[in-house]
Amino acid sequence: MIEMNNIAKSFAGKSVLSNVTYEVKEQEIFGLIGPSSSGKTTIINILHISLIGIRVTIKLEPLLLK
Repeated sequence: MIEMNNIAKSFAGKSVLSNVTYEVKEQEIFGLIGPSSSGKTTIINILHISLIGIRVTIKLEPLLLK
């Protein structure tokens, strides 16, 4: 399961994410879509940083990252 609560991020004093919360349960399919510059990559980067030091396997068809 992935759970992130109240994510907030700003760049140079400009808020780009504010109080973003989401949960992905085990075996649940998750998609992250939105217009350009809406914070999709920022959310993925925050998730990536939060997983540093944790043993994890990420499967992105057809890639397998460990």
